[in-house]
Amino acid sequence: MDYSEIIDNILKVTGLFAAIGIGTIGAAYAFIKKMLDYYTKKCFKDYREVVSSRDFFEWKSKVIQKLFPKESFVFICGRTYPVVTINSTYEESPFDNLEESSLSTTVVCTREYGKKHNSFRKLLSPVIRNPDNVGYSLQQFNYDEKGNIKNLVCRPCTFEQHVRSSHYLEYELYANYKKNKQDAEIERLNIPHRLSILSRDKTLKELLGDKDNTEMLDAHMIATQCCVLYKDIDGKKKLIIAERSDEVAYSPRTVQAVPSGFFDTFTKSNKEWAIAGDFSPKLSIAREFLEELFDIKEFSENTQGAPRENIYRHKIWQDLEGLINNEKARFVFLGSAFDLVVMTNILSYLLIIEDDEFFVRHTLRPNYELTLIDVVAGDEGIDFKDELHDKLLMPETAGLFNLVNKYLKEGEKVNEDNKKV
Repeated sequence: MDYSEIIDNILKVTGLFAAIGIGTIGAAYAFIKKMLDYYTKKCFKDYREVVSSRDFFEWKSKVIQKLFPKESFVFICGRTYPVVTINSTYEESPFDNLEESSLSTTVVCTREYGKKHNSFRKLLSPVIRNPDNVGYSLQQFNYDEKGNIKNLVCRPCTFEQHVRSSHYLEYELYANYKKNKQDAEIERLNIPHRLSILSRDKTLKELLGDKDNTEMLDAHMIATQCCVLYKDIDGKKKLIIAERSDEVAYSPRTVQAVPSGFFDTFTKSNKEWAIAGDFSPKLSIAREFLEELFDIKEFSENTQGAPRENIYRHKIWQDLEGLINNEKARFVFLGSAFDLVVMTNILSYLLIIEDDEFFVRHTLRPNYELTLIDVVAGDEGIDFKDELHDKLLMPETAGLFNLVNKYLKEGEKVNEDNKKV
């Protein structure tokens, strides 16, 4: 019996006495619950210290590379990251092909979880917000004849399911690391959940192109991220990145590109009409752009039930769309960064803003989870290990930067060629 079951049993018994009015027991219940809350937070703090450490990063990266020997991992900023990338067709806004993505169903998937998953969920309780939020998991990528992503097929899931399915995979590695951090041999690791969703016969790209082989990811919520490159008032090319706080469920204290967030519903409803109506990759990244860079509360929680059209009507987005239409900004879908630690797809974009007064008109105001880092981007692409020193990138951010560098080297020519066709 693990600590979470002990906690549950104590609370059930003392809670029963409290409910029938036995005062002393009721007071004891309140005291015990307070102490157990304290214990949970302490366990979470210990967990967070380990998973954010350099040693654990190096160890889990070795394990992941051994588990996926066929994959080409991202090497950037002087380090190999447990992430792989799949290119898109480099479609630009308004993303007509990408917006033809579809849902196979509007019914949220169902999953059963064991005791260890439930224990892990309690461990993460200090940082889990809005567990009932509905988002979308990948069933299949649709590729063009060259094997580049055109669009995708998804199905809905909840963030609660995502935590128990996806984030649990890192916890499984953590438990092995705590027992013996010197041993990274996969034959001796106890990782049953991860092994149950591995496919040794296909590459990841092949797997994600076959809907019959992706059911094991049906509760792994897709995320979305964008690399924003812009010119400041002095003509310097800047990159918007930020350091993640401790108050996040995954990858604390790492550096990430912003905006970034889960591909979930804006309407905050599990009704089928909301799930279908909010399914739009462009709507998701537009919302993250406004919420994370300018801290617009309406687009974070949407507690007032604002219509989704408010996102595109917002003055900042309208300004950006005007720049795109006048070729003073470029918005490109780059493809997917796939984080092999948590087996999650992150749809990845590049936004280049040539108007040096855009962020004068609209002041950057990041939300509570982020601390902006001022970085000048090089002309040859993104590789700033000197500026970040010993900081780790979030794995999907490493994947995004890899996709950006590919695009800057070859993608602009591809787009020009496509326009001539």
